[in-house]
Amino acid sequence: GQRDWPWYWSSTTHVETDPRTGSDTGKSAAYICFGRATGKQFGLWLDVHGAGAQRTDSKVIDSKQSMVAQADFSWPFKKIGKLESGVKSTLRQVDNDQSISYYQESSGTYLEDPLFSDVFSYDEQVLAAYSMFSGKWSKFEYNAGLRAEQTLVSVYSKQADNTFDNDYLKFFPSVFIKYNLKSKQEVQFSYSRRINRPDSRQLNPFTDFSDSLSIRTGNPYLQPELINSFEVSYARNWEGGSFTSSVYRRHTDDLISRYRSVDTTSGIA
Repeated sequence: GQRDWPWYWSSTTHVETDPRTGSDTGKSAAYICFGRATGKQFGLWLDVHGAGAQRTDSKVIDSKQSMVAQADFSWPFKKIGKLESGVKSTLRQVDNDQSISYYQESSGTYLEDPLFSDVFSYDEQVLAAYSMFSGKWSKFEYNAGLRAEQTLVSVYSKQADNTFDNDYLKFFPSVFIKYNLKSKQEVQFSYSRRINRPDSRQLNPFTDFSDSLSIRTGNPYLQPELINSFEVSYARNWEGGSFTSSVYRRHTDDLISRYRSVDTTSGIA
C-alpha cells in the first residue's frame, strides 16, 4: 500500500515602495513539507542460493520526507540596478527496508536471509545562500551572482554495519553580459556552475543480488558532479524573423558514471 503525508505549504510576500523613487523593496519567505511511504509484501518461489526453488516472503518498505524553507530579499538601486539575496534550507530523508525470508520446512517458519536483506537510511541537508546583482549601463545589460551551498550527507547501511558521512562546501558563480549592437543586433556571454548530486540509490553500499547475473552495489563515497558551462551567442532580429548563432563549452568535474566489471570465471557482471 501507499500512504502520503499531505503537502504543508506556507508563503508570505511583503513589498515596500520608496515614495521618492517609486522603486520596490521586496521580502518573501516560503516553507514546504512533503512525505510519502510505500510498502509491498509478497510471496514467491525463488532459487535463493542455487539449491532449487524455495518458498520466500519478500518485503519492501520505502519512506521519503522533504522539507524546504527559504527567504528572499531584493533592494533596488536607482539608475544602477537591483541586488537580490536569499537563504534556503533543504532537508531530505530516505529510508528503505527490504528483506527476503525463506521458508524452513523443518521448523515451519520463515528465516530472514541477510544476503538479500538490508535497512538503508539517507539523510541530506543543504544550507544555501546567494546574492545576485543585475542592471544596465549604456549598451550593456549584466547579471552576476554567487551561491554558496553547505551539504551534509549521512548514509547508513545495516548490511555494511557502518555510517558514511560526506560533508562539503561548494561555490557557484554565474555571469551574464549582453551588448546591444546597432541594427537590432546583440552579443551575449554567459558562464554558470551547477551541481549534480548522486542519488540515494547510487550511494547505497548494499550489494543487490536480486539479479543473479548482474550484482549491483553503490558507492557511499561518491562526490557530486560539478558542471561548468560557457556560452557566447550572436543574435539579429528583423521584422520578419531572427537569426541566432552560439558556441558553448561544458566541462564536468567528478563525473558520475556506472562502472561494470565481469568475473571471467562465473560470467557475472
